[in-house]
Amino acid sequence: MISDTAERIARIRATDEGREGITAFLEKRKANWVKSPAGDKAGDK
Repeated sequence: MISDTAERIARIRATDEGREGITAFLEKRKANWVKSPAGDKAGDK
């Protein structure tokens, strides 16, 4: 289970949103989330 979890986290972090989230956290700023194709503003709080 630990190996599976580590692989899932690695895949998520490799996405554009994953990299933006980590970068924003390290730079202590609000993440600039990518909008979904449907125009949903999930994450824009």
